[in-house]
Amino acid sequence: MTNLQRLLAALTAIVCITLAMSSCKPKSEPTKPTTTTEILQIKDFPYLKKETKMSSYTFEEIEAYEKNLGLRKQTKKTDTYVIYEAIDPNKVNLTYVNYKIIPGDEIKSEFFVRADRFTKDMCKQPELRSYFALNGFTYEDSDQNASEKFVNKDLAVRLTLSSTTSGVGLTFTDAPDLYHKEPKPEKPTFQALYLPLLDVFGQRISKDSPIFAREREIHPDCEVKFRTADSIYTYDAIVVDMPFVTKLDPADRSKPRARSYSYESKRGSTIEKITYVFSQDWEKAKIAGDDPLIKDFMTKHGFTYKGKEKIDQPPMNADFYQYYNAQLGIYFEYSLVSSPFPGSMGVYTKTPTITL
Repeated sequence: MTNLQRLLAALTAIVCITLAMSSCKPKSEPTKPTTTTEILQIKDFPYLKKETKMSSYTFEEIEAYEKNLGLRKQTKKTDTYVIYEAIDPNKVNLTYVNYKIIPGDEIKSEFFVRADRFTKDMCKQPELRSYFALNGFTYEDSDQNASEKFVNKDLAVRLTLSSTTSGVGLTFTDAPDLYHKEPKPEKPTFQALYLPLLDVFGQRISKDSPIFAREREIHPDCEVKFRTADSIYTYDAIVVDMPFVTKLDPADRSKPRARSYSYESKRGSTIEKITYVFSQDWEKAKIAGDDPLIKDFMTKHGFTYKGKEKIDQPPMNADFYQYYNAQLGIYFEYSLVSSPFPGSMGVYTKTPTITL
């Protein structure tokens, strides 16, 4: 072998050793910031949704979020998780994010994040909380394992910050205890009688009647509906149902009351009478027309009691009571029928059945 050949062989060996050593070197670690000042202004938290189970997240929405964020790239994906890692580890705090999503499993679904730029000592600095606050999380408490917990009350998400000598990790989990629960509606105040709209006589009965909006405004606890002519109503009607018995306070459920009233026509399509339908408890109580339950209500709303008349025209046997509102020109007529079919009937009208 010539000297030139020996030299070439030696140079080749050196190059091979150098290449082999360089391939074994670990990838460059992200620069550790000396203070928290360098990290406080970075918004790089993983994809999070408001009050949504992580088990229901989709990879598609996560991909769209990470793409728009532009700080991490997808490096692995399976049926149950997808991993994103920093494009430039020196420009992001959360360098590794593992979105673990198992549909239907709320316990195992969670997001694990590695913060390679953080140190264990840095986690003890109060200033670090400013970074979490920037991303919507406030300090909650710490546990027996020296892990610190932060919460985003608006999103209902909790994160646990754990720091060891080997690194700093964050685990994001659902926080259903923080869900903004709709306040339970208050039970409606009990009313034995509701006052209908008394300025609507002569108005047309239709599905687009302004009565619907007005009733819903003054009686929000009631249900207003349009009723087409049937075996009960000779013509179309607008019916207002009082709160269903189960919505009432248990102490009020067996009290006598009106169940509904209806705006009705006698001859066609305009309102000519407003009729109450009473509850079974009302019927069982056989409430007379001059009972304080009725009389006080009518007086309160401008009606004057005109009197009572006994109707005895077989087979009809009933007590008839009448009230009158002179300002509105409206009568309220109440009948307590004893035979042939016992029951009660209350009607507002402008054309009285009997003049007392």
